[in-house]
Amino acid sequence: MGPIQDQGRSRAVLFWRDDRDATARGLRLLKAQGPDALTPQVMAKASVAARGLGALERQMCDADAQPCELTLALALADDLAATADQIRDGWHDDFADQMGYPEQAGKTRFLSGAEVDQALFTALMAGLKHLADQRLGWPLGTFDEPQSLRAKLRQMAAALGPDPMTDAAMARAQVAMAGDPALADLDDPSARFRIEAIQTSIRAAITHAQGELGDTLGIRAGFNAADVD
Repeated sequence: MGPIQDQGRSRAVLFWRDDRDATARGLRLLKAQGPDALTPQVMAKASVAARGLGALERQMCDADAQPCELTLALALADDLAATADQIRDGWHDDFADQMGYPEQAGKTRFLSGAEVDQALFTALMAGLKHLADQRLGWPLGTFDEPQSLRAKLRQMAAALGPDPMTDAAMARAQVAMAGDPALADLDDPSARFRIEAIQTSIRAAITHAQGELGDTLGIRAGFNAADVD
């Protein structure tokens, strides 16, 4: 939520899922321009698939990368840093003030404190659902055809408030993730059961969060940027 959702910044930070390997195509286009052309202006206008953490990871792990391509890795890092600066400045310059004082004259993004609570709770629930259904569910595939190569930039972290059942569910997921945070062993049937247990814990956290947070606040998760018709 917040400034990261403006101007497509969330996708520019992490383009995922990349079903058609658009990152590889985008990086090839950038490489074809030559190192001297990789200015901040060019990087900012590049496809989001060829920017951010996913593209930087791909470039740094490319065994066939040439020494001259270090320029591209540096350009990707600089572009990511610039995006992070924009997100930080967006919070400091306006968004945090809009959330903190929604009912002051001139504040238009939120009309009340209840709307702020709704936005925060929706972001929490959407994030947990995305972890269970996408970050874990997509690499899991099916029992007969696990898709371990789909797991990208996959470490999870949770920072929830003093909500014991929600915290306990997330703690179980974190403990289970400790053995293989990269989800690299999905082809092992025994590992699959462990990862499915993580997914179950995340979904339990969603249920508990609704009871411990949502019901306490008198709100339910609304629509978010990931919802589609």
